[in-house]
Order: sequence, then structure tokens, then C-alpha cells
Amino acid sequence: MTTELVRVGKTSGSVFLGCAVFLLAFEGTLRLMSLGGMEWSRDRLMTAHVLVSLVVLVAVCSLIALAIEWLFALAQWLLKRRPPRTRRHAGAKDEAN
Repeated sequence: MTTELVRVGKTSGSVFLGCAVFLLAFEGTLRLMSLGGMEWSRDRLMTAHVLVSLVVLVAVCSLIALAIEWLFALAQWLLKRRPPRTRRHAGAKDEAN
């Protein structure tokens, strides 16, 4: 299970980290441009808000996917760990007796 969780964590974590870095870089760019005296038109602001919203949406979806994949990996690990069931016949005697 450990290797499965590490693989899932690396994949989903890298997607989430990439989205977070993009969001921070985009926000930083907006702040630097506004500090430089650049005026933003309404269309540009709406485009910026849409891009930020899309990045946040991708990050949230990747976290949901990560949680689902972890649950499936945990379920597989628990199923592998459970001892096999043995059926006894009604008339079978214990070997210990």
C-alpha cells in the first residue's frame, strides 16, 4: 500500500503544487503591474478573475481526486490484509480436539 500511496501522492501533489505555483505567480504579476501604475480595464480584470477561478477549480478537483485515490488504495490494502475465510462442514471436527 505504501508504494501505491506514494505514487498517488506524487501525481496528485504535483498537480496541486503546480496549480498553487501558477496561482501565486499570477497574483504576483497582477500586484506588480498594479504597483507600476498600470490601469486595468474591466475586461482584463474579468479575464484575470476567470483564470484564477479556473486554477482554484483545478486545485480543488485534484484534491478530491487525491482523496478518492487514497480511499481506493486504502481499501485495496485492507482487503489484502484480511485473513482468508475458511468454511467448515457441519459435521467437521476440530483437529485440536
